[in-house]
Amino acid sequence: MFYLSELTPEQQKMLIEIRRRKTELLLEIQVRELSCAFCYVVLDCCFLVFEIIFQCQLTDTVFMYIF
Repeated sequence: MFYLSELTPEQQKMLIEIRRRKTELLLEIQVRELSCAFCYVVLDCCFLVFEIIFQCQLTDTVFMYIF
């Protein structure tokens, strides 16, 4: 481990910029992971809705043949 004061001014700037960029990238990764998780939830909901619609259509078809 080293102290920031041990670095030259240029090295300090570079280190600060690297740390800033690292933070940006980590936040971007978190946002993408949340977006993907949200997309999967929406996709699951869509599949459930389509399944319900399909089941209702089958039920209506069977109902029509019964009556």
